[in-house]
Amino acid sequence: MRIHEGERRVSLSAREVAEFRLGPESRRGFTGQWRTALGTAWHRDLEIRTQSAVPDARFEVVIAGVLRRRNWTLEINGRIDQIIEKNGVTLLREVKTTSLPLPMAEEDLANAYPEYRRQIAVYCLLAGFSSAFTGEIRGELLFVSIGDGVMQTLPLRDDPAKLLETQLERITAFCEEQSRRRERLSPTEFKPAFAVFRPEQIKLQRELAESVTISPVRLLEAPTGFGKTGIALQHALERLRDGTCDRIIYLTGKSTGQHQAVRQLKAMIPAEGELRHFQLRSKREHSISTPRHDCTRVESCLEGIEDAWDLAGIDPAKLFEEGKTGVDDLRQLGALTGVCPFEIAKACLAFAEVWICDYNYVFSPGHRGVLQGVMGFDPAQTLLVIDEAHNLPSRVADNFSFSDTTAEAEALAAELRGTEQPYKLIKAADDWADFLATLKERDEHPATVDYEALDLLTHLNDAIQQTRLEPERLSPGSREHLFGFPSWRGFLADERFARLIWSPRGGALRVTCLSAAPHLADALVEYGSAVLMSATLSPEKSYTARLGMDAPLLRADAPWREDAYRIAIDCRVDTRYRSRASHYLETAETIHTLTRQSPSPVAVFFPSYHYAETVGSYVRQLDSLLRIAMQPRSVDLNGQLTFVEESLLTAHVLFFVLGSSFSESIDHLGGRIEDAMVVGPALPEVNPVQKAKLRQFEHLGREGAFREVYQLPAMTKINQALGRLVRAPGQRARVVLHCRRFAEQSYRELLAPEYTPEADIYRFDQLIAWLEGEV
Repeated sequence: MRIHEGERRVSLSAREVAEFRLGPESRRGFTGQWRTALGTAWHRDLEIRTQSAVPDARFEVVIAGVLRRRNWTLEINGRIDQIIEKNGVTLLREVKTTSLPLPMAEEDLANAYPEYRRQIAVYCLLAGFSSAFTGEIRGELLFVSIGDGVMQTLPLRDDPAKLLETQLERITAFCEEQSRRRERLSPTEFKPAFAVFRPEQIKLQRELAESVTISPVRLLEAPTGFGKTGIALQHALERLRDGTCDRIIYLTGKSTGQHQAVRQLKAMIPAEGELRHFQLRSKREHSISTPRHDCTRVESCLEGIEDAWDLAGIDPAKLFEEGKTGVDDLRQLGALTGVCPFEIAKACLAFAEVWICDYNYVFSPGHRGVLQGVMGFDPAQTLLVIDEAHNLPSRVADNFSFSDTTAEAEALAAELRGTEQPYKLIKAADDWADFLATLKERDEHPATVDYEALDLLTHLNDAIQQTRLEPERLSPGSREHLFGFPSWRGFLADERFARLIWSPRGGALRVTCLSAAPHLADALVEYGSAVLMSATLSPEKSYTARLGMDAPLLRADAPWREDAYRIAIDCRVDTRYRSRASHYLETAETIHTLTRQSPSPVAVFFPSYHYAETVGSYVRQLDSLLRIAMQPRSVDLNGQLTFVEESLLTAHVLFFVLGSSFSESIDHLGGRIEDAMVVGPALPEVNPVQKAKLRQFEHLGREGAFREVYQLPAMTKINQALGRLVRAPGQRARVVLHCRRFAEQSYRELLAPEYTPEADIYRFDQLIAWLEGEV
């Protein structure tokens, strides 16, 4: 379906007319390739039968025409299965397969498939307006039972125009709504992102606008606190208002980024403005368990949802007008109406111009269908804004990584057998489990294991698609396990992806995606334009290689940050794993010294929880009165904010773990922490995956490969963490880089320019002198 708003014209297929609805649809059950193949076979068989009985019959005939409703032109096309002309009557026939037992009452069959009736009505209506058809036009549906081949004809007894009246009204009303959106936006004057723009912000804003003509995909690197969210949104809103894009999608991998984008957006939308934005959270966050609807029962979410939706009379456009589109609002509405809140959220998307959501909704094969299924959505007319883009390549690679074990595979096969699923599927699952049982612990399997796994997964995929599977009889976990195999198979069959096939222990198999660059590039080029932004996209060549495509990098100037940091390298200690134990006391003493020298709490960043906890015990031995606030594990956003706020008021020192959500997304430290310490560069753990990545970069030499795989990720975490300490002009931070490795040129050159060290410390008295400003 494509809406040509300026021309008040919409192009769509007969099937789209028949199936159009803005609310959710009930799931009719799993339909694999076997159903498609069976349907094709029945079409062929009935074609032969019809041709034998009526030699002049025509098949797969294109029917196209134009309908006009509410000053809208609907250009509709489709392909009818059979046309039989006899005795002055033109019979249009559509062949459909069904799993329902036939024959059944005509009314029941008609009510079971209203969209099929509408589809044949579309053909009849268009044929009635066409000079290519003469005589009386009649329509019928010929149903074939896939179980036993029993057939039943369902004549179209209604007037096609009357049958389609409500459906055509829904379509034109939606087109009208989309057209009003353009009318609403074109005169809108959005508020500027900032009351007063700094010179460097004005410069970046101009460069961003000019870069559209250079490349549709652009990279934007600006330090934390620069205001890049505001700059990017202002750029996007101006393009939306001017009609150069129809929609904005703002992506980020963390809740904090989403909330910040929503706050910024609200500040830029005038009170009288009608721009609609929608923050799409995860299905889990929308989940409810109430008397009228229980999302914990997987089968219940779409069961009877169309009737519940129609009965409730939910109007997404009205929800926006009433300001009732938040997660809590939709959960309350779901509890009241019995409609899954996540399905209500999905329906709201069609009525919003700005979507704010997680990376997965664009880049994950398992989640991108949520946006792709939105009525009227066209990626080519959409502008993507991707925040924290330095995390994007690794996040997307995680979506293409899989694992399975013998125990899990055997449990699946047993459940398939116990629920009497097709023998071919049971046999394929047994073969897969037997294969996993033969695997020994190994850092990397030879290519023969790759080929064997692909062969077995192909058999599993074929069995899933080509047999009459009944997944509703399986447990939710087994369904998820089973339907993951096609993705496995697709990934292994795609030779563009770099991957590692290994076994962390006997009887287990892992397939780890080492680079998702091909998928990233394919996904990005679908969109009209994209802005990928972060504080840490340098080095440019390294990032574009992981992105899978070249793109210009716009770097923001931030003169106010040039003298905002004082950095010293503490060369007295070695924090490498094999050496750190001998320096625990020195590390603790350094932290203790910083707390005594600092007027505010001190932030200390560690490579791991264990390291932080161990050093913490040493600090307590030095000073039992010193209050240490340790970053808690696995807390939500509110828990993170609460921890930071309370710790800043009550603790002398805050312990964070590098690379965690605390160190990369908590923006409440800026201007409130004056002293910080980074304990070691936090290199990734040495494991089979990292070793495989090293082999990927062998062409760069040993040092070059080590830099790409270990040093760059580590120093990116540090640059991110330090960026949170100074977020506005006038703020200052003093930082001790606590490890002699930071003095090595290969590490030093990966620090952002504003973190250039001013001193190397080799003795305790030098540390004191530097802290007191004497160095």
